[in-house]
Amino acid sequence: MRAWMNSRVLLSASVALWAGQALAQSFVFTTIARDGEPLPGLAAGSVAQTVLLQGLDPAGGLGVFVRQSGPGITADNDDGYWGTDGVSPFSPVLLEGDPAPGFGPGVVVARLSDGQARENGRWAVRGTVEGPGITPLLDDAVL
Repeated sequence: MRAWMNSRVLLSASVALWAGQALAQSFVFTTIARDGEPLPGLAAGSVAQTVLLQGLDPAGGLGVFVRQSGPGITADNDDGYWGTDGVSPFSPVLLEGDPAPGFGPGVVVARLSDGQARENGRWAVRGTVEGPGITPLLDDAVL
């Protein structure tokens, strides 16, 4: 059995996400993500500024929205989604500035908005894309 806990630590005004497994009669929790700390795939020197749980599945998968801050981070590349299918390591799924899945060469994710982790490590993410052949009338996408 797996369990997740998303909690605000009031003394430090920080948000953290823990995951754990039942061992005998108790749960052992491990920190997955926490405001102010680095995450896998973040730019060097960057930390998670905002951590929001975006979905869970019974197989142990989870998805997290992260806004990062640090050197070289701007409004054009600060948001992303991290996740795990419950087996693979917790890692970036889709970041602003990444190549847009299903689009041609040079088309990138410009902005991310609503996202939800689905079962088996799959995601549904709404955002905008930019690059060759993309116009303001054609820039909305579900990735």
